[in-house]
Amino acid sequence: MKNLIFVATAILLAFAFTSCEKDGQYKPKKRISKVYSLTPHSPEKHLECVWTWDDKKLSKIDYLFWNGDLDWTETFKYDSKNRIERVEDLEGNEYVQYKYEGNKLKCLEYYSEGELWQTSTFTYDGNKISKMVIVSKDSDIIMDKKARFSLIPKEFKNKISPKNDGSDSEFSIELTWDGNNVSYLKTTYAYSDTYGYSYTTVEECNYTYDNKLNPIKGLWNIASMTDEESIMLLGVFSENNITSVTFKSTDTYTENGQTETDTYTFVRNYNIAYDGKFPTEIMLTGNEESSGYTYTTYYEYE
Repeated sequence: MKNLIFVATAILLAFAFTSCEKDGQYKPKKRISKVYSLTPHSPEKHLECVWTWDDKKLSKIDYLFWNGDLDWTETFKYDSKNRIERVEDLEGNEYVQYKYEGNKLKCLEYYSEGELWQTSTFTYDGNKISKMVIVSKDSDIIMDKKARFSLIPKEFKNKISPKNDGSDSEFSIELTWDGNNVSYLKTTYAYSDTYGYSYTTVEECNYTYDNKLNPIKGLWNIASMTDEESIMLLGVFSENNITSVTFKSTDTYTENGQTETDTYTFVRNYNIAYDGKFPTEIMLTGNEESSGYTYTTYYEYE
């Protein structure tokens, strides 16, 4: 899934549990075994990843090239309460550490080559995450497209210019809930320098849902933090499956006292087939590209 843009894999980012569930416990009622995809770049349906379970806990996901060869593997480590504690890519020498305070997720720490690069902290409104603040220790890591684990969404990576001054970069994600689903998401990044240049980007998403169960709710994996689509699809947040996303991006630039604002909007729709309460096929259609596009994801279960 990590190799696709705009396929339900992501960022990203948090759990929305009922009162009997704890942050970090991924306990789906139906366990995914394989994920297939069909994209404009692959005219034939192909196996994208294979999930391996140790009893009721997800132990690893193998990601495959289009020809079926192994690309890379992410592995899951758990604490004594069966909460996801660490997700790692051994080949890439990168991992994310999850830290808890009581039953709530407190922060995520991203390490590359043994060095801490990014920290993400959470704010709660009751039992639901309402805000996430991500701080990167150096802008160069944001621009490094080779990093599997960056907590910065790809769209922000593409917009942020390296500061090259050793200072931290920060952006926030705010969530608005409707029951057990996120109805509205807002991401904000701001940058300014001592020469009078400033830049702010605000991205907003509004969502609609079906009444079926989301099989990846509560799953923290590498893709859910690196892919923009994973953040937008809220796979780890919401109880139900998204049927539409209305996206708006507003960029504001100020330089030499002059301000310019650009706005960009698009809509994505999801046509879903089910086996009982769970999706087996999700067809995404979008209009942000001049010719439009369609991506289809297929789930198989144990």
